[in-house]
Amino acid sequence: MGALFVTYIYQPFFNILVGLYWLVGRVFGDPDMGIAVILFALVVRIILLPLDFAFDRSEDEKLAISNKIKQLQKEYRSGHHHPDALPHLQDRSRGRRPPPPLSLHARGENPDQSLVS
Repeated sequence: MGALFVTYIYQPFFNILVGLYWLVGRVFGDPDMGIAVILFALVVRIILLPLDFAFDRSEDEKLAISNKIKQLQKEYRSGHHHPDALPHLQDRSRGRRPPPPLSLHARGENPDQSLVS
């Protein structure tokens, strides 16, 4: 397991860092490991920049969905929801009773009076 880490992660990064150290020495005349490490960090950040943008966009989408869910929860808690939403609850939300059983209509009785007596 250690050999895989050294071969595929440690050695390539080490080679890049040594290359940057050499490049800093060629450009500035005096090689400096600190500047090479800073350049290496900048290169890694530039390479990972697209992933960072994708993460930010994903977070914005999650926030928009969360805000929409909170708005819907508040709307349905207060009882002021859209009239087309949940049609089976419309009668209750407007204070109306559901229709009476068919047997009362068939007998010719008034359903409102049968509840009073």
